[in-house]
Amino acid sequence: MKFLTFEELKTRKGIPGHRVTIYRKEGAGKFPKHTPFGNRNLWLEMLIDTYNEALAGGHTEEEATAIAEARRPCAQAPEAA
Repeated sequence: MKFLTFEELKTRKGIPGHRVTIYRKEGAGKFPKHTPFGNRNLWLEMLIDTYNEALAGGHTEEEATAIAEARRPCAQAPEAA
């Protein structure tokens, strides 16, 4: 899995806006949520790619976010002993 910094969101993926704008969109369900790593917030590249593809396909920000978040990997439940 590849993670992106905020700077990479802007330069490599073309996401416009300031940090506050991105965090507000996250809270409103209009942008995939970040993943905290220590004192940094990172975004899964595959979720951002899915989000951008969904927007290009004519989906709203809310729909594109739901499509992207559905691809988020989940932690596996521990196996029963």
